[in-house]
Amino acid sequence: MHFLSGNKFLIIGHRGLPARYTENTLKSFMAARDAGLDAVELDVQLTSDGVPVVFHDFDLRRLAGMNKELSDMTWKEVSGIRITGEERIPTLENVIKSMDSFNFFIELKTIRDDGTMMKNDLPDKVVSLILEHSLHDSVVVISFNPYSLMKVQELDRNIRTGIDYDRTTLPVFFQQNREKIHSLRDFDVLLPERGLHSDQELAVFIKGGSTVIPWTVDDPDQARRFKKSGCSGIITNEGDHLMHEMLKN
Repeated sequence: MHFLSGNKFLIIGHRGLPARYTENTLKSFMAARDAGLDAVELDVQLTSDGVPVVFHDFDLRRLAGMNKELSDMTWKEVSGIRITGEERIPTLENVIKSMDSFNFFIELKTIRDDGTMMKNDLPDKVVSLILEHSLHDSVVVISFNPYSLMKVQELDRNIRTGIDYDRTTLPVFFQQNREKIHSLRDFDVLLPERGLHSDQELAVFIKGGSTVIPWTVDDPDQARRFKKSGCSGIITNEGDHLMHEMLKN
């Protein structure tokens, strides 16, 4: 049974437990798991020689102080880099193996902040790993790029997909009103920016059968609001804190 099935309100660690450890690292993911979170969200992109690695930014300035694009580097080059906290950048396969029997929201990084599409075979590589490690029941493949998710659906319709969106990306890919809602519902999970929808708008999606998981929700009161509205969970930077707060109610 897929981990989204059932009525539990999911607490999902945004890049692991980044409030405590460097984002998108094995230490961050393991801390999220050990804190009792239900899943982790992580970002995946390709090195120049086609290795799926777990890293959010397209360049290495923020976390490694290097003026280089990750996609221009080979895995051998990337594997030698130390990022904040003296951590290493892991491959997706390494995370999957190290976090055996855990749940993942795997974000495909195939569209840049300026809207430029990245032409690569990242969906194929990620789907291959999901099949190799029998992850159908423990993964949702997500992206801001609906075309990458459509590719995943073409490769294996049994893999659940989720569309990330915010005020900037929503108008780029989807039309207004009814057509917009229909297009969003082509995916199994809707992942809106936390302030994008009113409670009434969320109710429309949820009553229509959509699984809705907002991001990035770090405030306990806001988390409780989404739970009360019928959302299936939240993605948060403060997973351990919110686990404690939500258990009070």
